[in-house]
Amino acid sequence: LFLLLLLCRSVSDVPIGAFLIAPFHTITQLPVGPAYLDGLKSISLAGNTLTGPIPTEYFAMPKLESLDFSRNGLTGALITTKDSNMLTSINLEMNRIGGNIPTDINNLPLLTSLKLANNEIMGTIPPSLFEIKPLQHLDLFSNNLAGNIPPGISAATLLTSLNFANNDELGGTFDAGFSELVDLEYLSMVNVTRLGGRIPDSFGRRVTKLIELQISNTQMGGNLPDSVGNLKELKILNLSNNQVRGDIPATIGQLSNTLTMLHLNDNVMSGIIPDAVGSLVLLEELLLDDNGFEGNVPTSLSSLTNLEILTLDGNLLTGRPADEVCALANGDNSKLVEFVTDCPRVENFETVGVICAIPTCCTSCRTA
Repeated sequence: LFLLLLLCRSVSDVPIGAFLIAPFHTITQLPVGPAYLDGLKSISLAGNTLTGPIPTEYFAMPKLESLDFSRNGLTGALITTKDSNMLTSINLEMNRIGGNIPTDINNLPLLTSLKLANNEIMGTIPPSLFEIKPLQHLDLFSNNLAGNIPPGISAATLLTSLNFANNDELGGTFDAGFSELVDLEYLSMVNVTRLGGRIPDSFGRRVTKLIELQISNTQMGGNLPDSVGNLKELKILNLSNNQVRGDIPATIGQLSNTLTMLHLNDNVMSGIIPDAVGSLVLLEELLLDDNGFEGNVPTSLSSLTNLEILTLDGNLLTGRPADEVCALANGDNSKLVEFVTDCPRVENFETVGVICAIPTCCTSCRTA
C-alpha cells in the first residue's frame, strides 16, 4: 500500500502500510506511541512544520528502512535501539536536533546514509559510527561537534561522501588512514579548524574517484603531493587558508579534463607558478593569493579561457603579464571578471609587484 497524506494535520489516523509520505507544510505534530505504524518501511515527512522531540517509538519500528524528517523544527536527540536495526537511511538535516551521536549507533548495522547536517549536535563522534560497514553517506555539516575524528574512520571503506564542515571545535589528524576510503567521491572539511596533518602521497594514489576535495580553514600543513595528478575525476580542489607549503606540483596539469576550481590561497606555498597550471583549460576559478609565489605571471595562463576569477595578489610576483594573459580580461569572448595582482611599488630602488594595466588587463591591484 502506498500512502500519501493530503491536507492532514497529524498522522494518528494512518492505517498500516508500506510507505508514509506527506507533502510540504501539511503535518505539524508527530503523535506518541504510533504502534499502528509498525508495518511501515519508509517515512518521509520532510519540509513540514514538525516541532518537539522525535518520539522514541519512531526509532523502534521493526520494519522501518528509511526515515526522513529533514527541514522541520524538531528538537531532542537522535536515539537508536536494536528494534530499528532494519534502518538503511536516516535524514534529520535542518532541524534543531541536539545531544550526542549515540555510542550505540552501531545498533544500525544496515545503515548506508546518515544525514544530520544543520543541527545542534554536540560531543564527540563515536568510534562505533565507523563500525557500520555499509555506511556510504555521512553528512555532519554545521553542528557543534568537538574532539578528534576517530582514527577508525579508515574502516568505513564504502564511504562515497563525507562532510564534517563547519564544526569548528572538531579536530584530529588527516593522515594515511583517509587513504583507505577508496570509494570516496566528495570530502568536505571546511572550517574544521583544529584539524592537522597533511595530505599523504598515498591519498592521491588510492582515492582516485574523488570529484570534490575541500579542506579549508584548518591547521593542515605539508606539501601538496605529486600524486594529486592521479585524481583524474577531480572537479573542485579547495585547500585554502591552511598551512600547506612548497611548490604546486607540475602533475596538477594532469587534471586538465575535469578541474574547474583550484583554491590554494592563504597558505605558505612558494616557488614559481608552474606552466602546467595553464593546462587546466576548464578552470573557472584560480585563487593563488596570499602565498609566497615568485617569478612572473606565466604566459601559459592565457590558455585558461574559461577563467572568471584569477587572484595572484599577496605574493612575490614581478614583471608584466603577457598580452596573451591580458586578453583573458579584454578579449571578445572574455569571461574573466576579477583579475587581481599586487600593485607595483619601489623597494630599494627596484620595482616589485606586477605591472598590470587597469582595467585593460587586471581589474584591480593590492597595495602593500
